[in-house]
Amino acid sequence: MAGFAYLFDLSNANGPPNANATYGVDYEGDFEVLTLSAAIARQSDYADNPASYEALYYMVQGVANVGALTLTGAYEVLGSDDGNAGFRTPVATLHKFQGWTDRFLATPAAGVRDLWFSVAGRVGDATVTGVFHDFQADEGGADYGSEIGLALTYPLRDNLSFLFKTAQYSADEHAGDITKLWLMLDWKW
Repeated sequence: MAGFAYLFDLSNANGPPNANATYGVDYEGDFEVLTLSAAIARQSDYADNPASYEALYYMVQGVANVGALTLTGAYEVLGSDDGNAGFRTPVATLHKFQGWTDRFLATPAAGVRDLWFSVAGRVGDATVTGVFHDFQADEGGADYGSEIGLALTYPLRDNLSFLFKTAQYSADEHAGDITKLWLMLDWKW
């Protein structure tokens, strides 16, 4: 278990005010085939941020290795201050979280609840991963939509691999439908 504090005094003339103070605790425990992670945090305006708000963050995640498969399930909430401001992550690696279609690069004012599952395993030399997300608002009960994704990584040489990745977001009450596709070569030296 570890505590953390992030105090960001950021100004953004062309976007939302991002100065915030975040305090929280996270936990990770290994239990043979299961790894559990959990976190809780409270965020509020900080420094010269003109928007006064408080929002919670919490997450619980389980990862299990079952035979040749890795199964992951998680529930992550970037909370809201009564629908006026969402929990902010101005310096986060955003593509990694809340789906690959990047529909939640900025947390909506009503927050976001992300219930997601993934399955990963090897097929020959390739690693295949499937992911499903269900997105809801933290405040107001809106059903944002869902996303399904598939990734395949194949090693071509010791230092070169190929990645095929696709994701489809089906909108209900947030953003629009979108399908994205990536073809990448990853060269390590």
